[in-house]
Amino acid sequence: MPESPLTSAKLIEIHNDIIQDYGGAWGVRDEATLDHLIYLVNRTKSSTRKAAIILHGIASDHPFIDGNNELHSLPPKIS
Repeated sequence: MPESPLTSAKLIEIHNDIIQDYGGAWGVRDEATLDHLIYLVNRTKSSTRKAAIILHGIASDHPFIDGNNELHSLPPKIS
């Protein structure tokens, strides 16, 4: 079964779940950074590479107001 493309809404939903569970501030700090990350992820077919792009992008570019370190340290929940 083919994977559906990742969306900003899906990644924000995952972020919100993490903030709810572990605490922190809600919201996106930089939508352009988040959109670029989504673009890069959806260009590749390898699930491993997608996970690496997401983890690196969140850890280094900090698209969210808070929880960037928490999000990049959890196992990917994207499918």
